[in-house]
Amino acid sequence: MRRRAVATLILLLAACKSSAPGGGDPSVDSGTGGDPADGAPIDPRDAGDDGCLDYVPDDWGANGPIDENQFSIDGNYTYYADMAPETEPFFQRLFISLHPEMGVFAGGDVVAGTYVLDGDELDYSWCGACVYLAVEDGETPSTLYQAQTGKLTFTISGGDIHGTLEGAELVQIDMVANGPSCADYQEGDPWPCGNSACLGSNQLCEVQQLVPACTTRFEELTF
Repeated sequence: MRRRAVATLILLLAACKSSAPGGGDPSVDSGTGGDPADGAPIDPRDAGDDGCLDYVPDDWGANGPIDENQFSIDGNYTYYADMAPETEPFFQRLFISLHPEMGVFAGGDVVAGTYVLDGDELDYSWCGACVYLAVEDGETPSTLYQAQTGKLTFTISGGDIHGTLEGAELVQIDMVANGPSCADYQEGDPWPCGNSACLGSNQLCEVQQLVPACTTRFEELTF
């Protein structure tokens, strides 16, 4: 149940601009519908011929966070940073989320160190060291870009994580409800969807599908 709660909170932070860092308690301020002002249809001019969002840069270069924050719950650590200024119509929010018992931390707690992003770390649903970008596109949920390469180094101080992300290429993903069944889930059972949600209409877990044409890159970011 606790993993489900953490996953829900992160999804809320990725869903709407009204939950920007520094804006208060995300569990209170972030509704699933977002701010109505953020719900306007995306201008088709913002989508390129390849269907990718034109305002997502190919490479972030030396651009650092505009604003940043983080929280920890029961051994889960999440750092998040707004990469686009408030003057931009759509937010772009980078997440580094670390989950015990998942991915590189399977079988135990989150442990500080250096981790290459491969295997389960490339899958939004099953990563333990998760790196992804949530981009507002005029709809809820936001468009997600999941790391498919990179190296993450971090230390833990109290409830905070600090470190560097290097050589990370993020690829757009679509979350599609055609995974394992979650129809028989009972409170107290292991959550069958990992970091993902269960779609109520068909009682199946969401799984990611890559959109290879749409990418963005963080060569080096310090957090």
